Amino acid sequence: MEFLQFKDEFLLDAAKLLAIRHKREREKFLALPLQFEHEDHALKAIQAVWEKENSEGIAIFNNKQMIGYLIGTVNSSDLRGRHIWIDYAGLAIAENEDEELYRDLYTKIAEQWLQYGCFDHYVLVPAGNRSILDAWLKLGFAFEQVHALCDITNHAMEIENQLQIEIRLAKGSDQSIITDIGDLIISHQAGAPVWAAALPEDLTEIRKGYGGIVEDPNAKLWIAFKANQLIAFQGYWETTTSNSDMMTPDRCIELSIAGTKKGERGSGIGKLLTQKGFRDAKENGYQYCMSDWRMTNLQSSRFWPKRGFYPIAYRLTRKIDHRIMWANGKN
Repeated sequence: MEFLQFKDEFLLDAAKLLAIRHKREREKFLALPLQFEHEDHALKAIQAVWEKENSEGIAIFNNKQMIGYLIGTVNSSDLRGRHIWIDYAGLAIAENEDEELYRDLYTKIAEQWLQYGCFDHYVLVPAGNRSILDAWLKLGFAFEQVHALCDITNHAMEIENQLQIEIRLAKGSDQSIITDIGDLIISHQAGAPVWAAALPEDLTEIRKGYGGIVEDPNAKLWIAFKANQLIAFQGYWETTTSNSDMMTPDRCIELSIAGTKKGERGSGIGKLLTQKGFRDAKENGYQYCMSDWRMTNLQSSRFWPKRGFYPIAYRLTRKIDHRIMWANGKN
């Protein structure tokens, strides 16, 4: 077998592998977009990854036939620092190859990424094949985020509101009170056992962003009041499909934010809000709802699967000890 740096002329062969991978995923998750089972559409998805600035990859060949590839992008941000991001379309192997091949691909290219100062690696792994997931977990990666779908047309939840809770859509006059709870999610995520950093310099913009939701024509924010106090919310956004998005079905809405004040959790408010959001989405012609949450967020990890959400992909992360650059057993 031969490993080669990924280049433009490998795109067609890589698209064939990606199309086959997607076809296997759709055997488990029929809601995923059908068109990416075809090589020409899979090509557009992999091109979108490959053409990002600072993307590079590795391909493996057997008897001059590509049997696998891996593409990552060097990124930098205040939140994640300098890191590698491997997108959903950035990995695939031939149908009859052992998933251990992913470990070989990563081994070959990850050493280059360390040379760039990238010690934090993220990969978006499809959830339909447990063997693929296991290969990445055996590389030292760990779960971080769950990406999920729900078929809301099959959602039979009907709950009577016995909580004396007012639930309605947010409007312009609610802007100030919505701004006030803009830190509810990030403060929860900063606690145990998630411990997701909430940078203080970002808080003002985050709160302002929440207040601006009422002015967004593509958003619907459902809010719940108890004794005239805002205690919970759920925000839904219209989604748009694209010729490179392999995860978003047609007629899909996205649940992007949801939160309940600590003292009110477990009372049934979240169920009522979900019912309102789903019913409204169905009435407006949507079939699916997508969302994502931290695996370590215990409330989300327990609540959303009960509402019918199922994982279609996982974001995994690995943090490498940067001292390896000098503590290498040689110096």
